[in-house]
Amino acid sequence: MKYRMVHRNVGNEEARMHSIRNRLSKRECDVFRFLLSGYSYQGIAERLFITKNTVKFHASNIYKKLNVLNRIELAAQYLPLINIDIQTIEESKVK
Repeated sequence: MKYRMVHRNVGNEEARMHSIRNRLSKRECDVFRFLLSGYSYQGIAERLFITKNTVKFHASNIYKKLNVLNRIELAAQYLPLINIDIQTIEESKVK
């Protein structure tokens, strides 16, 4: 019984991550992952080869689309999902 409840929660998290991917553009998804990983705007800009202002623009769009006010709320609501998403990506590489 416990296993099923945990499995169901993981399924809900995966569904939630899928929903996020549908609402955000590809570039916003990239910025989303870096934001949740704790990178600064400048750090994200350097890794994605875009300007800091472009990162701020994408971050603002992410906050609006996900109905959060800032990175702290973003992390509080979505940080658990980043592990599910990374695991899903790694599993798809293996197949």
